[in-house]
Amino acid sequence: MASNHQPNFIRQERILVSSAIPSATLDLFALPRRPAPTNSSSQRVRILETLLKKSLQDQVEVVNNTCYFLNEPPKKLAGGFEERLGFTQALNLSSGRSTLNIQTKLTTFYPDIALLDFIHIQIGSKRIPNENEFKKLNRILKNCLVVTRQSNWKQAYEIDQFDQRRPTEITIESGETLVEYYKNAKNITLNQTNYPCIQVYLPSIIQITN
Repeated sequence: MASNHQPNFIRQERILVSSAIPSATLDLFALPRRPAPTNSSSQRVRILETLLKKSLQDQVEVVNNTCYFLNEPPKKLAGGFEERLGFTQALNLSSGRSTLNIQTKLTTFYPDIALLDFIHIQIGSKRIPNENEFKKLNRILKNCLVVTRQSNWKQAYEIDQFDQRRPTEITIESGETLVEYYKNAKNITLNQTNYPCIQVYLPSIIQITN
């Protein structure tokens, strides 16, 4: 997930497709310069946009309408964050010729690691955070996605905030604590029960990939 921990840095460029995207060989400036009927021009733009997306579908991942190359390792930042270079593209018609506008972006991402490991990186040691550190973590992790895995089933939740209660202190409708519920109903033994829980909710739209 993209982080709001650091601002994005945007640089706008107008360049040939072949110099920005290695797999694309279309030279847009080789298209006819004579103005074409509006309907024909719009269809041409849609066709080119489809070809561009097809040529990149196995090389990029789209996050918030920005493409990021999968084969480029991210730059490691302080606090466990990662920085990736991405781009947005827009194909336009102007003066009878097609123009591809590219905006490159440096975006800070949250790493794909265990939540507890990320917390330890943030506070600088493997221990339970104190009150001030929990306030900091609430700001950093607000609205981030956390994925739980049970056998072959994965479920994503959006983080709201930390709950100061431990799993042994929270009971459900059956009267069981969270520790007892997971053990009895799911045959899962919770560890790290000395850490507090987090309040989460199901996001309205979510896509999980392997």
